[in-house]
Amino acid sequence: MWDQEPAWSLDDLQGPGKEDLGELDSRAVESLESGICPRCGKPLDWSKVMPISVLEAQERKRSLGAGYWELEPVRAPPGMDMVIMLRAAGYCGPVMIEEQLRKGVSDVG
Repeated sequence: MWDQEPAWSLDDLQGPGKEDLGELDSRAVESLESGICPRCGKPLDWSKVMPISVLEAQERKRSLGAGYWELEPVRAPPGMDMVIMLRAAGYCGPVMIEEQLRKGVSDVG
């Protein structure tokens, strides 16, 4: 445990760093740096980098600090849970969702 005088303080920051400090959610950043979702605690899949223009186009976003942003949650369409489960189990064939059966449309993806 550190038992000496502090070498520096967050109050000593100047410029853009000090502005970023106001929006810092240190627990969320620590979780993200560890590869864990700060909302649900599940491991993150950092599959690809998105262009900054995609982030800039998002209307509802919240800065967590350290370059991380929280975007508005996206709900899967009805029936997607079953499709995801089938895909995870290795099934790659067409999937008919009940609402689609009524409309006569199938998901072949």
